[in-house]
Amino acid sequence: EQFSASLKTKSFFGKFQNGTLYYDAVAKKMRNDNAPVSLEDWIGVPGLYVQSNIFTPTGSYWITNDVCRQQDGKFNDMWGWVKYSKYYGTTQIGDVECDTWKLFTSKANLTLYNNGDSPILYVTEVFGGLPGMTPQHYAIEQFFVNLTIGKPADKDIELPADCTEKPLTCEPETQRIVTMDHYIAHPPQHFNITNQDTADILGDTVFTCSDVKRNNTKNDHYGVISHYRISLDTTYGQYALCNGYPGVCMGREYFYVGREASMGVKENGGQCANNTEIGTWYSFPAAGKCQSREDLDAYKCTWFIEERVKTINLTCPFDTHQMLAACNDEPQEGQGIFDRASKIFAQSFASDDVADGGCPDLGGPTKF
Repeated sequence: EQFSASLKTKSFFGKFQNGTLYYDAVAKKMRNDNAPVSLEDWIGVPGLYVQSNIFTPTGSYWITNDVCRQQDGKFNDMWGWVKYSKYYGTTQIGDVECDTWKLFTSKANLTLYNNGDSPILYVTEVFGGLPGMTPQHYAIEQFFVNLTIGKPADKDIELPADCTEKPLTCEPETQRIVTMDHYIAHPPQHFNITNQDTADILGDTVFTCSDVKRNNTKNDHYGVISHYRISLDTTYGQYALCNGYPGVCMGREYFYVGREASMGVKENGGQCANNTEIGTWYSFPAAGKCQSREDLDAYKCTWFIEERVKTINLTCPFDTHQMLAACNDEPQEGQGIFDRASKIFAQSFASDDVADGGCPDLGGPTKF
């Protein structure tokens, strides 16, 4: 019921990652800290990606690079399913002989390999992705190492204060309302950016490069990239992670436009920072959408679409103009990240002429 353990986890990204699990079924609390991941090794972006998941009796929180977002769910007994499982004999895991317990359901298959009271390996096979995402099938393997039985220390399992405090907003720019260029990859039939995430040119280069390299664009059914001109209030809030159509967002800001550095690699995710060298991501909450530009200028809302400028096939920059190969370039001295790839991305929208490095406009809605 109460223990701490080092974890070696193989996630749906296919790589093993070290971490620590603190578990207290009596207090109905659990915290899973993952060891920092090198973004340089993962997707070619400098910096570290640090994440934790915390479950309490009343809620669930996901912390990435010190930014705390609330997510669906709450504490659930990690081993509550075992009493409904079937015993499958013994299995050798490394040099340990383990009892094997399995439970099969429509949403997940669960397997526990234990030696006495000690879990050795826990395998979760999931059918379905994050809320709002295209269904996926993946497995997570968790190896338990250095198990310590007993109540975890309070400091290791308590919810950080900033997870319950109201998220901070940035001081607005001198010109509070600005009009900006935004880019978003999406399925060809979905142009509504409410509860969706966009980016500037470098930010969307970072996103699309990592997404295409991991073959995730097929899972999300991304087929096109659109360029929008959007006017917004620069009182930026916490960036929300949005997926699906209609969008479902994970975050704690519901009115102001969310903002962070690509992959949230900076302090406070880069919410209020100058992210020129890494690119910037934005989120557009439904409650902040303006029905008119006049409403935005009166600060009754926080964002307004001026126009959809252009929509192109994702294959045009990535295949025709070889952006995928450029995504794998090693930065040269004096160059920024994804230097050649971001130039290919920008030129795809700057021209309609394929011979000039451009991509033709596929058209799309004009009213939002």
